[in-house]
Amino acid sequence: ARTYLGAEITEVFADPASPQSDSLDEFIELYNPYDQTLALDGYVIKTGTTWTHTFTITDSTVGPHEYVVFASAQTHLSLSNTGSGVRLYDPSGTLLFEVPSYGKAQSGHAWVRDANGQWAWTTVPTPGAQNVVSVPAAAVASTAAKSQPKAKAAAKTSAAATKKAATPKTSGSVKA
Repeated sequence: ARTYLGAEITEVFADPASPQSDSLDEFIELYNPYDQTLALDGYVIKTGTTWTHTFTITDSTVGPHEYVVFASAQTHLSLSNTGSGVRLYDPSGTLLFEVPSYGKAQSGHAWVRDANGQWAWTTVPTPGAQNVVSVPAAAVASTAAKSQPKAKAAAKTSAAATKKAATPKTSGSVKA
């Protein structure tokens, strides 16, 4: 039996903000972690709570340590705004990669895998590029609101900490 190399799913964009639309601009990003080009012909992306929505990739390759994006305009896959996961299978039907369910999608935010392999929401979708984890403002504001009377100072401190944390530490050619 042939062995297939496993691409990684690194970003899911389930709820584009207007003027973008779900039917055209949702996307699933794959990353090739290898030092050789990866032919994706016959690989299958599945979505939905019971994995019934499928897209079979044809005529697609991704270079070493590069990304490829599959938009809903091309795949006709619908990514639920109330939570779902995404799976990638090789042509023989072997599960290669699974994205954990993202819960309720936030309009304009992407569900991304960071440099440590953890999944988080970001306010900065990066289709076809290395992910940038930027914590949504609502999360920063709710943290600051829990602080005592110094909410403004806490918000500034929290925002500064978020900016520093948003730059993933990578070594060599490792990309998230």
